[in-house]
Amino acid sequence: FIKTKLIEKELMENLSLEKISINRQIFPFGLYIKIQKRQPVAFANKKVNGAIVEGFVDKDGVFIDNKYLSEREKLIFPIKIIGWDKDYKEVISLIIKKYEDNNDLAVIKISSEGFLTLEDNFLQKIYLGSQIQQLEEKLNIVFDIKEQIKKQKIDKKIKILDLTDLNNPKIKVFIP
Repeated sequence: FIKTKLIEKELMENLSLEKISINRQIFPFGLYIKIQKRQPVAFANKKVNGAIVEGFVDKDGVFIDNKYLSEREKLIFPIKIIGWDKDYKEVISLIIKKYEDNNDLAVIKISSEGFLTLEDNFLQKIYLGSQIQQLEEKLNIVFDIKEQIKKQKIDKKIKILDLTDLNNPKIKVFIP
């Protein structure tokens, strides 16, 4: 007697799979296993016992260890996530999905204290801070500012957009 749900759970926990289903068939006798692998969208690193472990992240913010990808799948990704942590999966996923139709995102950095910084090809550095409950609002502001700059054809380069305090946002402009 094979416990398919137990096998599914074990495989999901130990392999980097998005979905798995295992079905028994009586006649003809057999097991049918359907696997859907996670698709990486960004390079990532995380600390484990003081050592840095490199891997990838999918659209849901799930870390994929290097060993689960073939060399062919380890392609060049435009985004890098520094300081991945399981507590920030949803945050990472929200940021990746927000930038889905935009190639400006280069780096998501999460400090050990939980401070979020983005490196953006258009706005350069974006400080989002550690108040993640306001993250969606902050990301909307980022995209509104980008749109306004593009519409008004402002030629000054923004060095830093600081949204750590939404009541007091700051923009640092580069003036040659």
